[in-house]
Amino acid sequence: MIQEANIDDIFIGDSRASIKQLRYIYDFQQNGVMNIECHLLKKHQTLYDQKFEIRKDIPEKIVRLTCPRTPGIAIEHALNRRKGSMVMQNKLTQRYSGEIDIIKQDLPFEARSNVIGWVTPEYVNLLNYIDDQTKIIFRKID
Repeated sequence: MIQEANIDDIFIGDSRASIKQLRYIYDFQQNGVMNIECHLLKKHQTLYDQKFEIRKDIPEKIVRLTCPRTPGIAIEHALNRRKGSMVMQNKLTQRYSGEIDIIKQDLPFEARSNVIGWVTPEYVNLLNYIDDQTKIIFRKID
């Protein structure tokens, strides 16, 4: 609602909003930080609780994060890229190896993309509201 209707303030009528949910709303309103709950494969769990910025070039079907690229990422977990999948580009992408993307629409199999995790279903629709001013923090599912 903040982005679609240009809303300045939010009042919550749900007396069951958790402290965590309220903190997430506050973090977005005050700091432009979107907390995204997700599941990361064990090898990539170091990405939890880190703040990522969004690249200025925003394609329609993916969210590209600004993060250091890592040459030589092995080819593993190259699966179909479903909406909400989190992927890391592997060595087949050469200079883009290590780049992390979040998939906003179902995309076909791509051998150059390793699936490293999935956004929790309740958070998938939030991906449509990410712009180049948004920052993201991946949060482990409670």
